[in-house]
Amino acid sequence: MGQIRCQDKAFTLDIFHALDKIAQDLWDNSLDEAEKKRLEELMVYVLMTFCGNLQGEEVPLASLTGMQTLWEDSINSPEPFIMVTLHGRFKGENNLRWHCIPIPKQTQLDLPTLMWFRRIMRRNLVIEKWQNGWLFADEKGHRRKMGHCDPLLVELLEQVKRHFLGEIPAAVDPSDFSLWRSGRQGRTTTALSLGVPQSIIDLMGHWRTQEEKRGTLPGLPMRQVYTQVKNAVSGMLIFAKYF
Repeated sequence: MGQIRCQDKAFTLDIFHALDKIAQDLWDNSLDEAEKKRLEELMVYVLMTFCGNLQGEEVPLASLTGMQTLWEDSINSPEPFIMVTLHGRFKGENNLRWHCIPIPKQTQLDLPTLMWFRRIMRRNLVIEKWQNGWLFADEKGHRRKMGHCDPLLVELLEQVKRHFLGEIPAAVDPSDFSLWRSGRQGRTTTALSLGVPQSIIDLMGHWRTQEEKRGTLPGLPMRQVYTQVKNAVSGMLIFAKYF
């Protein structure tokens, strides 16, 4: 028989909350800054795929430079949000572009978006004293590869399976999950179960289509992209607020 390849299993809200509980306990009780950094990177990665509808390979393109620039404006807006700024070449595109994806500061089901994003921003800017570069970077400032957080994800999901009985079915192995697809697939099934209107799901699912990326033509400054995307923030935030 040939090798059977399992498709990445989708996250559920219950799995996410259990994962967050374990990560939070580990973070609170750790004196190891390297371990805390790994936990921060993992949870922000999951939030960006689950709430921001990003594919796993897109998340490492998050720019610390852009997020630092827009942080205060987005957090202190009348409808507070976290603006994730991505910079790079995306699937189907030939040139470098900026993309801006809003994630709400607070969600209906209390996903801890602001807490984990504040932690990773503080680590980069205050503890490690990076002022530009990538949000997910190694000690030399090099951009992390997509699979960097997967081993920790599997490790924590093994704890979820042991301590939160029934959240991960007995027949499912934690290694069946990955940051490549599990978050994005989970957001779609979760959105449908929570009654998110199809028009909102489509809006978030096609944030890179030509219709939605007006203003993100190659070479445009990040602030100009932000200004144009900001006009559509309210509609885009409706999606994640259901969570």
